[in-house]
Amino acid sequence: MESLVTAALLMMGALCWALPVRQNSLQCDPGKQYGHLGRCCNKCPPGTHMKAKCTSTANTTCSPCGPNEYMSVWNEDLKCTLHMVCDPGKVLRVTFKGNSTHPRECECIEGYHFDTKQEICMENVKCPPGSGVHQVPVQSNKNTVCVPCPVGYYSNSTSATDGCTRWTNCTDLGLQEIVPGSNMSDAFCDRYIVPQDCTCLIFKVQINLF
Repeated sequence: MESLVTAALLMMGALCWALPVRQNSLQCDPGKQYGHLGRCCNKCPPGTHMKAKCTSTANTTCSPCGPNEYMSVWNEDLKCTLHMVCDPGKVLRVTFKGNSTHPRECECIEGYHFDTKQEICMENVKCPPGSGVHQVPVQSNKNTVCVPCPVGYYSNSTSATDGCTRWTNCTDLGLQEIVPGSNMSDAFCDRYIVPQDCTCLIFKVQINLF
């Protein structure tokens, strides 16, 4: 009797050990197949979703994605993914319409950039006078980067698109520089040569400039 019990326990142990080995012996392609009912079955290709799993005699049943849906990978999903909405009310526009295998793509309209933390379009930073946009034109969907105007350049406006402007070269125009430029103003030129000790002529020149 004892020998029969021992034999039965050994058979049960062998069975328990053999089952996972049989399951693990399936060598399905993880990218395009899945294991089910002891066999490798095909996943549904991009542009479709699974309608029914495979059976012991039939392969997976797939259905195409709907008109506003997509699926970009081989899958076992029961439905496709909806395309995102590029809502003009949220200052978004379509850059790629999308299809059954690729998602729709949106970007913020000109003058805005996408904030990944808040997940909304934010208005681009405006550079104050004395500084300008680092890269003109501003890259699409990128926030403005402002830099101080270097010597020889100025900016007298607040703008999210304009860079610094070079000072007017009075000499190239055959004129005299009356007032030097700064980081917020252009150089002033005039045809008069102003003596340094004559304040009356300076006053006259300033009237002529305006």
